[in-house]
Amino acid sequence: MTEPERDAIRRTRRRPSLASSTSTAGSRSRHYRTLKNPFQPWRVFSDDRVEALHNAALGVLENQGLKVLSTEARTRFRLAGATVDETTELVRIDRGLVADCIARAPRQITLHSRNPARHVCLDGTSLVFAPVSGPPHILDSAGVRRPGTLADYANGVRLCQAFEVIQVLGAFTEPQDIAVACRQLEMLHAQLTLSEKIPHTYCRGRGQVAD
Repeated sequence: MTEPERDAIRRTRRRPSLASSTSTAGSRSRHYRTLKNPFQPWRVFSDDRVEALHNAALGVLENQGLKVLSTEARTRFRLAGATVDETTELVRIDRGLVADCIARAPRQITLHSRNPARHVCLDGTSLVFAPVSGPPHILDSAGVRRPGTLADYANGVRLCQAFEVIQVLGAFTEPQDIAVACRQLEMLHAQLTLSEKIPHTYCRGRGQVAD
């Protein structure tokens, strides 16, 4: 037997077959997709202090108001019943309106993925994990800190897809080799083509949301 033939046999013994690899991936636990927190939230303040904080916040909304720069947003506030001063751009929200909105808010919402098995339900006990967002640099395997690239971001998407405990994608590095004007498009393309998990989308301004 020649040396190349012996090397090929050694590689075959070390490397699992495609069938066994597929079987291992298929047998991974899906428990991590729907994690729940079994503990009650930590009580930092007493009930009377929580009530005092709530009333103080309502006082700000009712009396001082909020300056809302968006004309469309002020229109929406007015239609919902808030008091809007177009001269000062201040919006004041009555505490009764706040209470009504809180009462009508859904107690559970679902984040949808392309794969229904990857949907994530958000309620009072859901635990949802996502990677950090926004770092401009990465630390590569050689220990070198350098600006992130689109290739780095694509590899990060692949890693997120591989780990069941990560349910939502993120902007874990900024691809600085891509122009800011179209960066979010390249990042979203990487997410949609390399993963089936819930994508991260930028919402910095109307233009990015429209994209």
